Amino acid sequence: LAFVAAVLQRLDRDDWVWRSDVGWSDYDVEISGSRWSQLQLTTVAEDHPPDSQMICCRLRPRWSLAARLAFWGLLGLGLLVIGLMGAWQPWSWLVLLILPVAAGWLWLDQRKLQSVIAVLLDELAKELKLTRVSSGPREPAPRPKTEMPTGPSPFRKENAGNT
Repeated sequence: LAFVAAVLQRLDRDDWVWRSDVGWSDYDVEISGSRWSQLQLTTVAEDHPPDSQMICCRLRPRWSLAARLAFWGLLGLGLLVIGLMGAWQPWSWLVLLILPVAAGWLWLDQRKLQSVIAVLLDELAKELKLTRVSSGPREPAPRPKTEMPTGPSPFRKENAGNT
């Protein structure tokens, strides 16, 4: 809870628009980055011996209500154009190509917000003297070396003079 409180203080200090969860949602804080993107921050704390904790943060970007309305409005407008011009303009279906472009632009906006908040969390963790643990792929533990037995092998028949 102290980490989440520190995050909220940092968001206030940096003039971010945020809304905390009242206990019914699956996130702790929802941060508004722009008119088009929001980010849900979820934290989990795990106890580890001796007397330490691991704090995990999930950053989940979302489209804002304005972004959803704009996207579906573009789809409706495109279908209206197709319906009005479709009889004499068969290429009017190309109007729908604006949808992947809009979705890509919204995705880039979400990634930018996610990157900025990740940097903010890293700076806050350094200030609180927390150690970052890599979440990348781990290398397997080294296998213990075993010595090969000397002498006759139990898997092959030794030449006992029979040919």
